[in-house]
Amino acid sequence: MIRYLFIILLFSLLYIFATFAGQTGSMHTAAAPGESLNIQTKHGDVNRDGCIDIYDLISILRQFCGAEPETAFSDLDNNGKTNAFDLLAFLHAFTHLKERPEEGFEVAASVYDHWLTEPTVYTISTFDENNEVRDTYKIYSNREIERVEFVFAGDTLTQTEGTTPAYFQADPDTINWIEEILFSEPREWKITVWDKEGNCAADSGVSAFMVPSPGLVIGGGNYNNTGKEIVFPLTLKGAWQRFGIKTDIVGRVDTFVVDLNPEGCDSIVYENIDQLAGYIMEAVASNDSLWSAVTNRYGEGPVLFVSSAIYKHTELKSNRLIIVFNSPSTGTAKAVSLDGNEKLLSVLGFKKWVQDIPDRITDYNYRLDPEMFELYGP
Repeated sequence: MIRYLFIILLFSLLYIFATFAGQTGSMHTAAAPGESLNIQTKHGDVNRDGCIDIYDLISILRQFCGAEPETAFSDLDNNGKTNAFDLLAFLHAFTHLKERPEEGFEVAASVYDHWLTEPTVYTISTFDENNEVRDTYKIYSNREIERVEFVFAGDTLTQTEGTTPAYFQADPDTINWIEEILFSEPREWKITVWDKEGNCAADSGVSAFMVPSPGLVIGGGNYNNTGKEIVFPLTLKGAWQRFGIKTDIVGRVDTFVVDLNPEGCDSIVYENIDQLAGYIMEAVASNDSLWSAVTNRYGEGPVLFVSSAIYKHTELKSNRLIIVFNSPSTGTAKAVSLDGNEKLLSVLGFKKWVQDIPDRITDYNYRLDPEMFELYGP
């Protein structure tokens, strides 16, 4: 008890600093609301500027002493008020943050094994006996999930996996099918997850869903390995900027090495997706083992293609890499890290925690850049 009283006394003395630092704290640049839909909320980030520091301590002190109104963000122990126990909770959060390197908290979700973040979610679900269409979903994170809230088309779900509410309702016999496929109206969704420490990550967006007509069979096709958005210009610092493309076919597993900084410079810059994809494809073309000894399904040419990902519905080029493996045999290709450089894969859109998800998630929204295919194809 004496220890707690000493801590409270210490905070009271710090309040003098907090009073004079009130204006200084207001000059601390807070994270401006951006267009990004992915949001992280850290337990202990009282002033909502994206980090846990002295300014959060100042905010708690000022609220505790009545210098500014209390907020839900300072109630760290969730007892409905800001008091000395929140000060202790902040110290615990701050100390824990210093004990281990901070890792970004991320969340993602799939609907019928397709990423929900994509503009169009491809499914094979059709109308049930109530003339409704719904699908399975699953929520993933790079941290252990303690609690989840999934708002989908106005309904709230609290499980990490299950069945979505109906995203389409109509009589299939009265629908005007276009090539036996129907696209639902865009549905809003939001995912919020919490870890055991009270940290929060959220993502939201709007997605349309493909509904096939009853009896229509959707072919699986290739399982393309499409990365997430890359921010350009892409600056890679350090000499070791290598990653591998692991090809896995029946009876044979190989890893092809791509060195994005072969000269070993202190840093290297890629200005756009074409420059990056073109360099990778040049390396592929120079490797004899990646050219099929027999005709592949496109004819003679490389069994591995890497290019910018072209969005099928608009034909627009995206800042994403797509890897397509065209082996005559059944096989897949996957980006893997080399030299322990997980950061490189992350900036290239192939984050390790996403790559390690056991259930392979497919994405039919993108295809190869036709210009790259024409340059290196048959």
